[in-house]
Amino acid sequence: SPGGNPAGNPGGNPGSNPGGNPGNNPGDKAGGNPGGPGGNPGINPGSNPGDKAGEKTGDKSSDNPATNPGGSPADKTGDKTGDKTGDKAARPPMTVQRYKAGAEFEKLLNGLLPLRVERILGEVPKDKLAEFGLVEPRGRLRIDFGGQSLEYKIGKETYGRATAYMLSPDGQLSLISTGTLNSLDFKAPRYMERRLLGASAEEVDRVEVRCGELGARRLNRLGETGEKRWVPEDDEDSTEVLYTTWIDRLFKLDVTEYLQAGREVGEGSVCTLRLMSGASPVDELRLVWRQAEQGKVEAFGQSRFVGGWVALGHFNAGNFVSDLPSVLAGPGH
Repeated sequence: SPGGNPAGNPGGNPGSNPGGNPGNNPGDKAGGNPGGPGGNPGINPGSNPGDKAGEKTGDKSSDNPATNPGGSPADKTGDKTGDKTGDKAARPPMTVQRYKAGAEFEKLLNGLLPLRVERILGEVPKDKLAEFGLVEPRGRLRIDFGGQSLEYKIGKETYGRATAYMLSPDGQLSLISTGTLNSLDFKAPRYMERRLLGASAEEVDRVEVRCGELGARRLNRLGETGEKRWVPEDDEDSTEVLYTTWIDRLFKLDVTEYLQAGREVGEGSVCTLRLMSGASPVDELRLVWRQAEQGKVEAFGQSRFVGGWVALGHFNAGNFVSDLPSVLAGPGH
């Protein structure tokens, strides 16, 4: 589960990024170490924190009085009677978002890790957990690493809302800064990777395009590294700027949403693009698009960089696919 499974967002709305990555899971695991300085819970990042995918797993339990900041444990139905069945039946299911996180997430990890707490309060008897909002926590932070998993439960806020109660996997109760919790709100698109391709045009010297009935063609970059002139392999004397413009648009394709489990891409025109550097593949891209309302293009992409299927921005995708017939057949076709 990439990047941890945080839910530091009081109220627990999991955000607007529905669906699942039907392809490879792009994120990667945040490393973790429960022992920070002075016994504080800590988390050590993995080898490439910029590639981590975050998860938002809000409980949506904000309207439960027991998890409301400042609320009394006596306000929670069933806490004093031991009957919690009605409370649990009313809770909505947990929702998980998966997405590839970008450079902003790496900056966050560098600033937050190891995760520190304001104060360690020690172990708490189970019959006292409700006083801290930890019987039905309002959020959870889970870190998966090396086949292990650590889950921290987030309780209600303290007086003044500067800190909140957090229960670590070893049963230690701590106070964590609400500012830290706000930073750990991974709801998309806050830390979402927007690029469809991780490489730049300067790192690629050949693009192989196959688009079914539209045809197939290879485009090569001429000149030294950094040269932006692209021409068809079968017409290297071409001075047409169309090909260079189209390649520029390829690298500007932007991600607006990571499709989650259960959401289908649907039917449409299909293209496959292979990006090469010499004899080595750099990335492979699949595109599916169709006409939508008001003349817009609805497009989806899947690359090795992002892993699963993503929805693409209408403007850049529309410009890109509108030039495809000319790129494959030559200007004027």
